[in-house]
Amino acid sequence: MAKILVVYYSRTGHVRRIAQDLAARCGADLEGIHDRTKRAGVFGFMRCAVEAIREKPAPIARATSDVGSYDLVVLGTPVWASHVSSPMRSFVRAHAPELKRIAVFCTQGGNGGQKVLAELAALCGKDAVATLVLNEADIEKKRYAAQLEGFAAAIVK
Repeated sequence: MAKILVVYYSRTGHVRRIAQDLAARCGADLEGIHDRTKRAGVFGFMRCAVEAIREKPAPIARATSDVGSYDLVVLGTPVWASHVSSPMRSFVRAHAPELKRIAVFCTQGGNGGQKVLAELAALCGKDAVATLVLNEADIEKKRYAAQLEGFAAAIVK
């Protein structure tokens, strides 16, 4: 069985919920990205959008997992202004050479998810073995089990 790591960044908790559920389904290890930027409130929300549009990395804490020791790394990010979140961008810039295979997922309040998945794969320099876009409304109402099951099945294949 492949050794799998799920790495995620979550500002509001949606991505975290999916990452935890996915890791449990796949028997994967879990690594949260710890952002060192204040993102609370209106100004924090605006900071997120500006950083994403400008494709600016964010200061993050060092990863605790040895990313290169995993056969597959699953990357999860929220959609920020139709872009990858800046903390995930920082993680990928730091670890892209270590990534053997990737799968990617994102959560979105509106749209832009497919663009974000393509952007994330391009940042890694690899094609994703599986992709998933989930809407925040479906996450809040717990209407994502079938989609997540399909994504998990594609990952462990």
